[in-house]
Amino acid sequence: MTIINNIRYRSILIYIIISIAFIYGDGKTVNSDLAKVVDSLNTIRKTSPGRALRYARSILDNYRPDKVGPIESKILNTMGEIYLDLNFPTLALSYFIDANEKSMIKGKKPWILINIGNVYYQQEQWIEAKEKYLDAIDAFRKRNSQHPNALSGKTVALSNLGRIEMNLNHYDQALAYFKEALDIKRNSARYQAFQKTRMNPKPTYAGVAAGVANQHSLLSSLYIKWGLFELAAEQCQAIDSLMSFITGKEDVRYDPSVILGKNYSRKCEINTNIGKYLQALTDSRAAIASLK
Repeated sequence: MTIINNIRYRSILIYIIISIAFIYGDGKTVNSDLAKVVDSLNTIRKTSPGRALRYARSILDNYRPDKVGPIESKILNTMGEIYLDLNFPTLALSYFIDANEKSMIKGKKPWILINIGNVYYQQEQWIEAKEKYLDAIDAFRKRNSQHPNALSGKTVALSNLGRIEMNLNHYDQALAYFKEALDIKRNSARYQAFQKTRMNPKPTYAGVAAGVANQHSLLSSLYIKWGLFELAAEQCQAIDSLMSFITGKEDVRYDPSVILGKNYSRKCEINTNIGKYLQALTDSRAAIASLK
């Protein structure tokens, strides 16, 4: 089955699931099936964002509000994320605002706040973006501090704050944000589980380890921009060490070739800056091979 046919098959299957759920399911079953549909939309959007938008709109347009209501906010939020990925920030913002209004969660909705912050970030409105990220962190800290969703949300917001400070050349503050995000990820129960199983053929929570590797990449990029090339190289070594234990087959949400390819690119930049041109050339070729 070709990739295109596979996508079409999954899209048709999603439509059938939705229809059956609404016709035959009780409220609890419908909500469960729709939650699965939202997850499927998040998967389809990576390869076919237009199709994902059409199916999301069909859910909102064709079914009763009392049935869609419990997850309407999630659908709107997903649509906003897709439009932001497609570089339509104004349209994305309207969906995020609508998602915030339709949400049944009381108080601040941290993931929606992060997405609104991402709109401002994309438009280089740093002050507005920082305000949303800080609000999101505050909201996450009021939740179960060890819940994976809260931990993930805090690290995303902290990393984005670090990116803003790095763009503003506030390196000390960027370093503080990046290190806090790294500490949260490394101290999580899931990462500790990965460490205990990393020598296994299929380690537990390899995707979490890939997330830690990405956090090291932010620190490496910061140190390169800061001119601290030895520290940047240490972060690159940490990435190589982590990625030696995972293959990408454990979790479809990350691509080890991309992580390693970008790491080679940073090592090329480091070695160029310190005059190790032959090694830089080797790293450049390795980056091209990994990213092609």
